[in-house]
Amino acid sequence: YVTVTDSGKGFDETVIQQLRQRLADVDAHPEGELAKLKIGGMGIVNVYIRWQMDCRNETAIFDFGNTSEGHAFVRIGRQKNECRQTISGSEQKTDEKKEE
Repeated sequence: YVTVTDSGKGFDETVIQQLRQRLADVDAHPEGELAKLKIGGMGIVNVYIRWQMDCRNETAIFDFGNTSEGHAFVRIGRQKNECRQTISGSEQKTDEKKEE
């Protein structure tokens, strides 16, 4: 997997909850959510949709949240030979399973 972390103040908890809901909406109704995308505020949702399409029958790893130091992070990756997805929006963890 790849993790991008910034040095800023991190995600506001409200933003994390809103993003979790948007990603759940994408999973429930992908075609309708694609039509709602517009410039401004679509970055993480856009990356999520594209990553899901790219992973197909592999497990898409898509995680975001704040580190224990309060900085924002976004992580994407995949696990081969599984047909499920992992979505999170919680604090970054250090005890990871073996993932690509």
